[in-house]
Amino acid sequence: MLDKDFYISYNLDMNTYKFRITPTKEQKDKLDQMFGCSRFVWNYFLDLNNKICLKAKEKDLKKKHLNYYDCANRLTELKKENEWLKDANSQSLQQTLKDLDIAYNRFFKKQNGFPNFKGKRNNQSFRIPQFFEIKGSKIHFPKFKEGIKTIIHREIKGNIRYATISKTKTEKYFVSITTDFEVKKKRVSDNQIGIDLGIKDFVVISNGEKHNLPIKEDSKLKFLHRQLSKKIKGSKNKGKARFKLAKKYEKIENKKQDFQHKLSEKLCKENELIAIKY
Repeated sequence: MLDKDFYISYNLDMNTYKFRITPTKEQKDKLDQMFGCSRFVWNYFLDLNNKICLKAKEKDLKKKHLNYYDCANRLTELKKENEWLKDANSQSLQQTLKDLDIAYNRFFKKQNGFPNFKGKRNNQSFRIPQFFEIKGSKIHFPKFKEGIKTIIHREIKGNIRYATISKTKTEKYFVSITTDFEVKKKRVSDNQIGIDLGIKDFVVISNGEKHNLPIKEDSKLKFLHRQLSKKIKGSKNKGKARFKLAKKYEKIENKKQDFQHKLSEKLCKENELIAIKY
């Protein structure tokens, strides 16, 4: 039996820190432009690849879609046709093409569904693979060298690998910073458990414990859905009703994530091995 204070390994671990950012009105406009450019590039090349996929299926061709390098070459020409794309960080647009290439490859390997088009009303995001840094209470990256005010509520450990800027349906802006660092994995317990993700209960553990989401049916959610359905399509009131509904869903999702993070942390700390039944 190993002592509980015995360190079993040194591993390179990755962690993601999510912080709220508070851009100015001018910065919000620039960020929205970046979201739009990233969305346009994704949808443009997704549509192009869809046509190539259909043609390949009809003529039984080996090449089923354009890879990242094919798209990157075409992106140069696309920028000449659409000058406004030059206002976006070029590396972020290239990263969008890489993400699309990964999505296609995962689809053909039957690991994921077919890539979807991105809509303006969905959560918006773009990734910054390089030249990202934090100085004081601001984040700095290409096109935003003056920095955007950030609410950093915890210490960032490790080397920054990349960052993702996102905007929710309720018009809140966030930055997610992914880092890697070397950690000593410590044996804290010899317990071994199995987890069943059920239907009636959220999680059932092999030791008999049951855990359920602390969220009850919300009558206000139904009310907001009814209010939205009554509004005239395209009107300002329709937009306001949609925004209220999005805020309600965001609150519910935050509660779910908080519950899941706390439960997973508890189980990982208390057990050496966890088996999950799907």
